[in-house]
Amino acid sequence: MSHVTKVNFKVQDIGALRDACADLGLEFHEGQKTFKWWGGQTQACDHAISMKGADHEIGVVRRPDGSYELRWDAFGQQALAAKVGGNCSKLCQAYSEKVVLKNTKALLARGYAMKRTVNQQGEIKISLSR
Repeated sequence: MSHVTKVNFKVQDIGALRDACADLGLEFHEGQKTFKWWGGQTQACDHAISMKGADHEIGVVRRPDGSYELRWDAFGQQALAAKVGGNCSKLCQAYSEKVVLKNTKALLARGYAMKRTVNQQGEIKISLSR
């Protein structure tokens, strides 16, 4: 029985995903062609994400349009799920923050100020002002 699920999230910048993994204490394995899930089984991927002490990994799989999707099996992996969030929400948020910061560098150079806040739920809000 397969527990592997696709995360409803589109990754377009592998560098930003790599940086988000580092921020969360995860290891990004560029070019790893399989990821581990339940019972030591493996599934094809283009890159993988792991966490020390976790038996399962997250697969980064290329879509036909050139973007990537995340696939994983959270079944029985409480430590990994706590680190990346339910349905990889923390990882997706960290990735999104990296993409936004990368794309705002030009605005900051033109005199905009950036404010980053984190609410009690851990949600990040980034605002720019002049």
